Amino acid sequence: MDAPLLIYLGSGGHTTEMMLLLAEVDDMVSSKIPVVFTCSDDRSERMAKEWISKKRVGTSSSVYQIYRARAVKQSYITSVLTSLLSFFHCLYVVLFHVGNPRLLFINGPGTSLILMIAVRAVNFLFLSLTPVVYAESVCRVNKWSLTGKLVGLGGWVKRCKMWKGLEGGESIEGVLFNNT
Repeated sequence: MDAPLLIYLGSGGHTTEMMLLLAEVDDMVSSKIPVVFTCSDDRSERMAKEWISKKRVGTSSSVYQIYRARAVKQSYITSVLTSLLSFFHCLYVVLFHVGNPRLLFINGPGTSLILMIAVRAVNFLFLSLTPVVYAESVCRVNKWSLTGKLVGLGGWVKRCKMWKGLEGGESIEGVLFNNT
């Protein structure tokens, strides 16, 4: 049941960025690749299904909706509750549908952090450690987003950047693509 790769699509521009990054990735696997996106994000769902179809990554590939950790302009106080709800929903999806992924590829908003924490909880249960690649948004040219800073805590995550001016992290090309 374990997936070779778990992909998270943020919403809006984050989905577009992830799709552009995934377009550069070779047909790396021909088995199940689950794709996760937030509820009420019809565009991400459509793009995920198109990508699965184009890459022919297996008929068992699936798309899963998860609750958003924080809505745009939502207060930080109420986002504690929605983040907890999102965590338990992510935990359910990973534990009962995805399994223990061999790689988690995330970008974008705070929900990606919640998904990463859920994957880490499943890792704890299976006594494993899923490598995580976090690609910072292309619009972040001078400093990391809050999500980018938080996923980088503890050194568990390979943080990738699109711009050389962003301090820390590695170039996305060096991590995802083979430039030989």
